[in-house]
Amino acid sequence: MITVKRAELMKKIGDISQVGGLRRYEMLDGRSKGVEAVEVKTGSGFSFTVLPGRGLDIAWGEHKGTNLTHITKNGVIGHEYYDKEGLEWLRTFFGGILTTCGLSNVGWPSAEKNEFFGFDQSFGLHDRLNVTPAENLSVKQSWEKDKFKMNISGAMKETCFKGENLTLARELTAVLGENKFRICDRVENGTAISMPIMLLYHFNFGYPLLDKGTKLIINSEAIIPEDETAKKGLKKYADYGALSRSYPDQVFHHNVNAAKAGACKVAIINQKLKLGVYIAYNKKQLPYFAQWKVLKGGDYITGLEPANCYAEGRIAAKKNNRLEMLGSGKVKEIDIEYGIIEGSAQIKKIIKEIKG
Repeated sequence: MITVKRAELMKKIGDISQVGGLRRYEMLDGRSKGVEAVEVKTGSGFSFTVLPGRGLDIAWGEHKGTNLTHITKNGVIGHEYYDKEGLEWLRTFFGGILTTCGLSNVGWPSAEKNEFFGFDQSFGLHDRLNVTPAENLSVKQSWEKDKFKMNISGAMKETCFKGENLTLARELTAVLGENKFRICDRVENGTAISMPIMLLYHFNFGYPLLDKGTKLIINSEAIIPEDETAKKGLKKYADYGALSRSYPDQVFHHNVNAAKAGACKVAIINQKLKLGVYIAYNKKQLPYFAQWKVLKGGDYITGLEPANCYAEGRIAAKKNNRLEMLGSGKVKEIDIEYGIIEGSAQIKKIIKEIKG
């Protein structure tokens, strides 16, 4: 970890890339050809890759050579392969550290007569945000006194002639020497009327961080299994087991206990590796939280998903009175922190903090 001050550090290195910083490149092979990437190296052993052409979501992530996330069979491919029909979204889902779902639909595909504009409209599984290229992209790194800050920002638009005009402006920030990053999202409704907003932050974890013995650390007031399959696994919701040939998807909805200001923190811990990851967010911004478990061979993944909705689809959300509306010209802000937990002392500390 880089802990020395700027003046001392710059006497010992030639260029900042020796210890950390941002590196931009473009992929050249197969379906990934043309995908732009920004690798962020924090100097603490933590690195991750941001994809401007895929909604400024985050693909690979590792800490000191240990992989943290799951990359699906699809790999990282271009947004041009997106197909919203049925469940075809699954063919471009790369998993990664983060896949953001929304803005107009989260969950099952929805088709309905648009009550706001009077025409038929359809929304695919988890909608288009993850395949929307960022506009006004900014990739910069600079010293601010003794802090070397790395910043990636841009905006994703969801618009329709005679329809919605929604923008998600994202800013990702990391600091040299730290083992975390922060996301600041601002969703703005530029439409002349109030519009539904659905957002789910699909943080994904995979082998070797996810393995037999890995545990979810969470403080929940209530846990609701999504279906009969999840009910059977409720007692062991926090435990992750070995690979299975036919492990069914299990989803648990958590009502997470929060501090007075709305602060929430959850973590996933591998005691064998003495390694974990925490996600900190605000329940006032994202009142719902889902845990997704798939321990099947080839799809060994879990998702921790703070959201402003259930992943039930727009129609069901409206029917169940869970559809958030954002007024014309209004802005919804979301702040999330993702960080590494390393060593027995940090693990004990985070468990005490969350459970306490």
